[in-house]
Amino acid sequence: MLNQRCDNRDYYEIKGYLNAAGRDSRIIKDENTPYIENIYPGTFNKVLKRTDNVIVNVNHSLDKYVGSLREHNLELYEDSIGCYAKATPKMEEFDKVADVNKLVGWSFEYKPYPDAIEYETTSKGIQRRILHDFELKAVSIIDAHAIGKPYYTGTSIKMRSENG
Repeated sequence: MLNQRCDNRDYYEIKGYLNAAGRDSRIIKDENTPYIENIYPGTFNKVLKRTDNVIVNVNHSLDKYVGSLREHNLELYEDSIGCYAKATPKMEEFDKVADVNKLVGWSFEYKPYPDAIEYETTSKGIQRRILHDFELKAVSIIDAHAIGKPYYTGTSIKMRSENG
């Protein structure tokens, strides 16, 4: 979903959900066993309370860095739906690294804490990993040129252009 509106600013406003709390991801395939991931409601609140910085990039590429919490052009919070993100990257920088007309969602990079993962098996025999805590490293704005889709199907993204 893409919304653009123009006025006299030089940045984009990109917002939406990284994930829906308590909702299963698509099947994730690693070198061992395919699994489904689920982030327990309230986990992002816990993670964000102790996180002083998270970067935002495009398509998980460090070469496509567009901001951070410290730079005050990224906001993250968890509500009753899930983890909400709002990024306001400068248009000039963002246009160089992303296809603004083909944004498809959000993703995030994290390091799980092994003792904060609950394991269960779905009715289809697939392992479900429920995360209760992790270290959040980055969020990514995903465009149509990314390799693969976001694992969390509950992502949403809207963009507003703020340039005249």
